[in-house]
Amino acid sequence: MSDRWIKGFEPWFLDSAAAWARSNGHLEGEPLAEYFQTRLRCIDYGLYQKLATKLAAETPSDPKVAVVDQKVSMALSPIHFVYMDVGCWAGAGGKTGWTKHREFGLVHGHVAVLCSFSEEPKYYSKDLNAPLWPVLFKNRTATPNIDVAVLNHPDFPPIQALLDNLAGAKSIGDLRILGATMVTTRFVPVPLRGSGAPITVFIGDLHAPVATKASNAHLVDSGHERLLGRLDPGSAALSVPLPLPLPVPPGLASPRNAWLAAQVLRDMDFGACTSREAMEEWLRYYHQPGRQTADIFQDAGQDLRTFVDYLRVFHETTSPLKVVQLGDFFDLWMGLQRAFKGSIDKLVPDAMDFARFWVERTLFKTEQSAHLAHLLTLSESAGPNAQTGARLETTFLYGNHDNYRKHSIDETLTVPSGLEHQGASLDVFKAPSKIDVSGLWAEHGHQPDTANCDNDPTFGHRITQAAFVEPWSRNIEGFAGWGLKLGDGNLVPRTLSIQHAMKRCLLNHIDASEPCRGIYVMGHSHEPMLKRVELWPCPPYKHR
Repeated sequence: MSDRWIKGFEPWFLDSAAAWARSNGHLEGEPLAEYFQTRLRCIDYGLYQKLATKLAAETPSDPKVAVVDQKVSMALSPIHFVYMDVGCWAGAGGKTGWTKHREFGLVHGHVAVLCSFSEEPKYYSKDLNAPLWPVLFKNRTATPNIDVAVLNHPDFPPIQALLDNLAGAKSIGDLRILGATMVTTRFVPVPLRGSGAPITVFIGDLHAPVATKASNAHLVDSGHERLLGRLDPGSAALSVPLPLPLPVPPGLASPRNAWLAAQVLRDMDFGACTSREAMEEWLRYYHQPGRQTADIFQDAGQDLRTFVDYLRVFHETTSPLKVVQLGDFFDLWMGLQRAFKGSIDKLVPDAMDFARFWVERTLFKTEQSAHLAHLLTLSESAGPNAQTGARLETTFLYGNHDNYRKHSIDETLTVPSGLEHQGASLDVFKAPSKIDVSGLWAEHGHQPDTANCDNDPTFGHRITQAAFVEPWSRNIEGFAGWGLKLGDGNLVPRTLSIQHAMKRCLLNHIDASEPCRGIYVMGHSHEPMLKRVELWPCPPYKHR
């Protein structure tokens, strides 16, 4: 037996995870394939024995679980769960825009499918050979990312019908399958299944912009240019002693950046004012057409609208749907001051006025606003399913960049007169942090991330402002490039996230504090990934 794999995750995954972090997501060849392959095994004899003993004494969650083809299926360990990161929906793509992400996830019963309408990042279509949906269904070729046995699973036909329908949305892009797998154990429950059960559609981070041009960025009252919680670029002639406070990294030292960094360390001042020139400078940082600035959503709204319309029609005519947006719908951090003190439950004065103001600007004042409201009103605009009469349910979780939405406001937001969907009530605040139903746990994914978790996301907020000052730092954010804990693959954020999910879905059941769950879904990282995480007592025979 290799002395590298006696306990824990497969060493080749850990190596590739560490390399992925060091390379800022620019792996190629075998390490890239090992990082993204769907099957991931974890060795822990003690935990396996405890959990297996407990499960054996219980009534099986699903005594009639389908194992459609043992020869080709990845289903080998009796204790496992599915981990799905649905990526994000953002970016204009091309040479001048941010990477075009149009990813989403589908779950129905035992089956989970990870999808994308874009070929970006290019390793989707090139190195990983993510197939077009019609090609996959016709050829049924297995890959390390796709368990083709799902195509024969009894829970798959509703998903197949939805994929056939979405493949017609050519204006968004060609529909690719990034990963597909299933839960094949009778011991772990899965979400509802069957012809009348809804498919759950998961949409990741949006980071919708608060301003996109001078007319919606300048806020003048009684002749004063109001900041209303924004960072003030101030004067380039300002002198601040070095070394600079976080988050400005070495090499970005300038009087202006130092001035911005000093503001990041202070609590939000909702009543402050500045000059018109300073607000022009703020907008240059925040959004410029055809450039990579702080706004990563860019023009993704029209594609989102098209996607929503396809989902609505499918729900009304074919199979019922549920739609879950996994948080960071809004970006109330980027270019904005901090309105919490440590925990998000410790808000500074005016924090919720600040949050409501910028949510309303996002939803009602930019070129992307109508598209965003189109998603938020989907449940209201969709008719009942023709077969079951079910309504289309939507859920909007909060994330770290819109964590103020955990709290309530005094009045419900309503779409103003004269706008599309006028009069519609928008359920934005008092948002849940998770979905916890039988067989499924879904959340934004920031809770195991110590820089961004609800307990104290101060450091995450500071680091975010580095992307406001210098947009290129976006290329080293998230799971792809956090340089906080390099070297050991067990310490990179992706591995820590999978460990967190394994506790939620399997390990917390050992002491009966939580039930087992078959599927875990998240966003947060902006990098889509699908894993079937198997708990083993010892390495497979060929690795001993």
